[in-house]
Amino acid sequence: MILIETQNLDFAFEKGDAVLKSINLNVEQGAIYGFLGPNGSGKTTTIRLILGLLPNAKNNIRLFGQNLSDNRINILSKIGSLIEQPSLYEHLSGYENLEIIRRIRNVSKNRIDKVLQLVDLKSASQKKVVNYSLGMKQRLGLAIALISEPELLVLDEPVNGLDPNGIIEIRELLLNLNRENGITIFLSSHLLSEIEKIVTHLGILSKGQLVFQGRYDELTALQNKSAMIYIETSDNRKSADLIEKKYKIIDAGNSHIQLSYQNREQVAAICKLLVEMNIDIYKVQLENNDLENIFLDITSN
Repeated sequence: MILIETQNLDFAFEKGDAVLKSINLNVEQGAIYGFLGPNGSGKTTTIRLILGLLPNAKNNIRLFGQNLSDNRINILSKIGSLIEQPSLYEHLSGYENLEIIRRIRNVSKNRIDKVLQLVDLKSASQKKVVNYSLGMKQRLGLAIALISEPELLVLDEPVNGLDPNGIIEIRELLLNLNRENGITIFLSSHLLSEIEKIVTHLGILSKGQLVFQGRYDELTALQNKSAMIYIETSDNRKSADLIEKKYKIIDAGNSHIQLSYQNREQVAAICKLLVEMNIDIYKVQLENNDLENIFLDITSN
């Protein structure tokens, strides 16, 4: 089932100044979908449209297979969201913050203890929020998003401003919510290095356009395509002549030979060939293109 679907979604705050251009999102049930893009690319605007926080005259957003404009109350009852930093009553305790939302959402009182347990805040539930760390506030924000037992969790930069420990806490929490509770997660961020640790699917936004959408392993396939092999031998010139009969060489200098990586069998075949020709191999090094560099290549090109 597709939980989030947009069809040629456009948006502009001012006429002639398009923020989004023909966005076609497809978020499958059970996925952790990473929505990536540089700051200012339109991620938050897209999320606000999906949640009905911005007007959408074209009526081209579907959630849970239903049109958002026609089924707003029913759809939003199945969604929990956290847009950047949560809005909290800092003079109240964590428990009291959740009690206010529980009454608004009309859910059972015992749900508060369950979500506090989920986000590991039970021991701090009676402490005033003003004394919470930034990571604790983010987890309380997630508890608020989870209190109505949503099927879909929409998060905008949930690790923004957190220290490494706080980032790890949020990451582990999201993985558990997806694996153990079956919650589909739509997660916006500009930090690919963190997102790649948890996502199953990716959408990359650049200048208001969706420039990549697919499974995470499709992006790692791009990583393998751009990987390079560097070889140093006792006779680089002779080695290059031998290798070039089967594989295209990118660079052959005095210090090393460089060619594109295909697979492990390719590396084994090259080593076997050189050894058979009595050439000493000093180094065979594989260098993958960093996923952040791939991200930068995609968004810049």
